[in-house]
Amino acid sequence: MTDLNDESAADKALGPTEQQTQAPSSGHVDVPSDGTLVGWFASNRVAANIVMLFLMVAGFIAARGMITETFPSIDPKTITIVTPYPGATPYDIEESITRRVEEG
Repeated sequence: MTDLNDESAADKALGPTEQQTQAPSSGHVDVPSDGTLVGWFASNRVAANIVMLFLMVAGFIAARGMITETFPSIDPKTITIVTPYPGATPYDIEESITRRVEEG
């Protein structure tokens, strides 16, 4: 029979190097900061969450301010049609294109 105050068999089997690589019991894992922005945010989780919350709120405010036009207002009485016809006179354009478009 074993005593509950003794180390478990698994702890006895681990050498000193394996015990050092285990995560602390508090659940906090130290992230080495390599001097980059990602490394800084990885080691400062509270600051990263505050920045994320700020960006989400700013995006929500910006999205509410955007003008969306699913059905834009148009004046149905006015239509502009451009028909390029290089080298033709205004009379040729009126006779061959404009009158046919207006009739159709």
